[in-house]
Amino acid sequence: MGIQEKIEYYRRNKHCIHVERKKDDFTGSSQGYIVDYSEGFLLLQLVNDLRIDGYQIVPIYTINKVRFDRTDKFRDKILEKEGQKESAGISRKIDLTSWVSIFKSIKKTGCFVTVEGEALIKYDIPYVTVGAIKRIEKDNVVIHYVSTYGLLEEPFDKIAYSDITTIQFDNLYLNLYQKYSNKK
Repeated sequence: MGIQEKIEYYRRNKHCIHVERKKDDFTGSSQGYIVDYSEGFLLLQLVNDLRIDGYQIVPIYTINKVRFDRTDKFRDKILEKEGQKESAGISRKIDLTSWVSIFKSIKKTGCFVTVEGEALIKYDIPYVTVGAIKRIEKDNVVIHYVSTYGLLEEPFDKIAYSDITTIQFDNLYLNLYQKYSNKK
């Protein structure tokens, strides 16, 4: 089975999967339920510390393995017994056609985002920005960055779509930052 076939199978059967990602020298992983996917993108409802917490979008081309092994089955069983599995899903549609449509969809929710360019680490630029989507351009997204001390900062962060490895939104961390951050 290819990656797309596995994604469809695990989505249809609502399994809590493990996704291994790779871009250049960077490798990473995520665990969660497949909420939706397109030819180019995967939308996961993330599982962290045996709790469902927010969403992550990853480009399909960065996925090199999707699995549901004994460890994942055990995690899935715990989540089901704890009543977490039944709540997996999303109430709003995120258009996974392109980066532009993804950011437009998320911007409509009003949620803060975390945008990561994890592969930039090889250039000593471990790129992560957190904040509000300010502008969506043809080749870039502009984020109104929120500092670690809760201020929305200027200048804004401009991130090329080609550098993005993940987007996260609507998780506890981001929702609390959004709730308590203030404009400069």
